[in-house]
Amino acid sequence: MKKSMQRDFVKFTVLFTTLVVAFVVAFVTPIFAQSTSSDIYGVITKITKDVAVQLGVDLDWGPAKKGMALEEGARVATGSDSAVEIVFEDGSVLRAESDTTFSIEKAKQEESSIELLFSLICGRILNNVLTSTDTKIKYQMKTPVSVMGVRGTIFIVEHVKEDGAPRQEKSDVAVFDGKVAVQSITREEEPIGSEVLADKNQQTSVTIGKPALKPHPIEERLMAYYEKVVRRFNQRVENYRKNMDKIRKQRMEWMEKEKRKYEDKMRQDKQKQEDKFEKLKEKHGFK
Repeated sequence: MKKSMQRDFVKFTVLFTTLVVAFVVAFVTPIFAQSTSSDIYGVITKITKDVAVQLGVDLDWGPAKKGMALEEGARVATGSDSAVEIVFEDGSVLRAESDTTFSIEKAKQEESSIELLFSLICGRILNNVLTSTDTKIKYQMKTPVSVMGVRGTIFIVEHVKEDGAPRQEKSDVAVFDGKVAVQSITREEEPIGSEVLADKNQQTSVTIGKPALKPHPIEERLMAYYEKVVRRFNQRVENYRKNMDKIRKQRMEWMEKEKRKYEDKMRQDKQKQEDKFEKLKEKHGFK
């Protein structure tokens, strides 16, 4: 009698556990419907060769696609001879060049303000930040050795790591229009020295553990980059801003497609759990 009760208890425990798992899979609300993330998105508008994205820290990396929506927490990595351009809903645009890795740390909007913060791990990012009279835009970019505050500006940020002892890291900031405030920081993001303000046609550099250098004229190699890349990029930026409704539509279409894919997967998982539950019922003699 005692053994029979133990067997029934084991059967009940197995079935109860399976039922709970099936319930969770069946009724969990899709992430696209319950997301508490900001409603500020970046939309991929141009891809050259190999670009990978990670839409969240717990998700797998995958290939970037035109029209894909990126929000707070997303990471982007470009391969050799590759690039990607991303338009944000406030009209600001960035271009990540080859061998660049960065993340979107913040993407938030309140009634009259927008905050965007990017973390550049390595590589080069070209930025064109929209100047708005109606909305206060806080656009910042940080590297492992510096943080930048931007004021309606076209500028680039480079960060280079060199292996060796001692470890070398350096960030260069070149401003083609507007102003950028640059602060050297420690690993713990404590300030080193004083903040410097780079004006139009000026550049500054930050080496690990040292204050930002006094701004000086932009070096030749970066002026060559301006002539080769930045001029045409600025033309595309103007076109993006004229077509923001179309870009937002692309973002909504992509999100709706991803939502349907997610819901289809949830239905399939639910069916698998239900089938498994029925088989367990039959195996243990439950009707």
